[in-house]
Amino acid sequence: MMVARVFILLITVGLLTGCMAPQPALTPKGDVSHVILVRLYTNDAPSREKLIATSKSFVGKIPGLLLVTAGQPLPSNRPFVQSDFDLGIYMLFDSPASLANYNSHPLHKQAVQDILKPLAKEVRVYDFTHE
Repeated sequence: MMVARVFILLITVGLLTGCMAPQPALTPKGDVSHVILVRLYTNDAPSREKLIATSKSFVGKIPGLLLVTAGQPLPSNRPFVQSDFDLGIYMLFDSPASLANYNSHPLHKQAVQDILKPLAKEVRVYDFTHE
């Protein structure tokens, strides 16, 4: 009787765990994250909103750009957290080639000249691939 219970338990556990589908990665291997940290000449809502709206407008217009999100730094008391910027912009690209094309795309170049340069006193950019 005990052997039968153990057998049924093992079968049940096997069926339950065997039916669980593996969770896909949030972003596929090979995607590229493009992080832009901006210090503004004037850290005000209109300046931030202009940069955010312009960045988000690129989705669907620049090939390979999958996602844009942006916001202000989150205040932190942790000594290793850097929050010496006014606006963070996050962009997700489907490949390194798409990021390279973005950098030379006319919409991006125009936005840098007409919007980013007049508003930003410092820009830091970090790119990394997803593994």
